[in-house]
Amino acid sequence: MTSSVFETITPDAFAYLDRVASTDPGRSYKLRMLDELAIRAGETVLDLAALADAVTGTGTVIGVDHDRASADAATDRTAGWAM
Repeated sequence: MTSSVFETITPDAFAYLDRVASTDPGRSYKLRMLDELAIRAGETVLDLAALADAVTGTGTVIGVDHDRASADAATDRTAGWAM
């Protein structure tokens, strides 16, 4: 019997992370992380674009990644966001 739990080919890294983030445990983790960090509107945070909603348009988000493709993807995904 072949299980569909395991992927047979390596998935696209961004698509995989998006899929994991959209699961109940992924959403729960993000909510817990934001709660524990106690990020407030207007603050400056150092992380990827997922935290932009927490600081709103009055805060600043600075994305840092050693992988150029990841940094480019984050720039593309947040184009037009008020930051």
